[in-house]
Amino acid sequence: MKRTIFDMLLPIIMLGLLLVAGDACRKEKNESDSPPVGWSQTRELSTTTLEIGGETFTVELAYRLTDRMRGLMFRKHLPPDHGMIFIFPHSRQRTFHMQNCLIDIDVLFLDAGGTIVNLHNMKAPSPGAASRQYHSVSPCQYALELPAGSIQKLNLRVGQTIMLNERIHNILPDPE
Repeated sequence: MKRTIFDMLLPIIMLGLLLVAGDACRKEKNESDSPPVGWSQTRELSTTTLEIGGETFTVELAYRLTDRMRGLMFRKHLPPDHGMIFIFPHSRQRTFHMQNCLIDIDVLFLDAGGTIVNLHNMKAPSPGAASRQYHSVSPCQYALELPAGSIQKLNLRVGQTIMLNERIHNILPDPE
């Protein structure tokens, strides 16, 4: 049986990836809750404004894969009129978690037309506790994170539509 170089190197590459991934998930007891190197708290994303429940919000645009992965991790504050919209390349069921999130957040899962398909009040986990998962249940193309209490304050419900502006619709997000 003839083996190619790829066949011989594949097990070594896979072992290396497993070691790197395993090390990335391990957290030593003396490590702080500070962002990993390169995940700066101050990185500024492009923004746009959205009218939600009669109020204007400035929302950060998370359309790059790394920005969608980082989300609002390590943030200590989210102004009451700010948020973040996660823009995905296509609709599908989504799951969000609160790992490394320091503040409570409300999330609205929106379909391609901006209709709310599900919403959650997401709680920051206690130190050392497992992070809960929040599911869209139905396919969605966007997830909109707002300050905690926004769902109740703005009386938002499943079936309502958030008018997404042209800028959001014209963004070509990174693949998943």
